Amino acid sequence: MYEQIITLIKPYTNLPELPQEELVHLNLNNYGLDSISSINLVLDIETHFNIVYPDELLMFEDMNTLQKLVDAVTSIVNEQTTEGIK
Repeated sequence: MYEQIITLIKPYTNLPELPQEELVHLNLNNYGLDSISSINLVLDIETHFNIVYPDELLMFEDMNTLQKLVDAVTSIVNEQTTEGIK
């Protein structure tokens, strides 16, 4: 999941080449992710994972680190997959 999200984030940021353990806590705003690029990123995430990103998670502070994005996308994928099975 991390690798997929990093690939999706790269066009919108200038993230340094660091180990995953260091990348997960970087504030993405400091590396170029702004409100417009975050909207585009969410659209890319929705398309890539075939999910609908809930409105309540669209707050900028809820997606300003790689860890927050991975946690949110993992939760959404699991929830929407479970709902699809019912």
